[in-house]
Amino acid sequence: AVFFTEIVKAVTSLTLVILESGGVKPAAEALQRNFMQSPPELMKAAVPSLIYTVQNNLMFYSFEKLSAPVQQVMYQMKVVTTAGIGVLMLGKSLSNTKWIACFLLAAGVAMVQWPRHGAGLESFGSDHVKGFVAVLMACCTSGFAGVW
Repeated sequence: AVFFTEIVKAVTSLTLVILESGGVKPAAEALQRNFMQSPPELMKAAVPSLIYTVQNNLMFYSFEKLSAPVQQVMYQMKVVTTAGIGVLMLGKSLSNTKWIACFLLAAGVAMVQWPRHGAGLESFGSDHVKGFVAVLMACCTSGFAGVW
């Protein structure tokens, strides 16, 4: 599924470049000019795209281990990880209101994951742990790629 997703994205991107450039030859020249002759430009595009590919793999893996609602609620932690990575990498500062909002989001995600009455920890298996770790790693990669 991930490989097919990446193929669809590549074909769509190349099609759009061809349409915007006015043909195959101008598109090839534009791609060469923007990526092959300027390594910093290549890195600006390559690093996030590789990280997003890893993130997509983690997301598909987490869907195998967790139910869709649980996975999507957990994935909201990407807001918190993006804020934290932005502070660390870019030296940004967040206002108290934004930090409180991040804390409330994290608390909300934790409350949704808290075992319900009658559903003890015995229903919490190793697949759930693997799914949670995959989602948290996807959140971190999303935050890193977004800040990069």
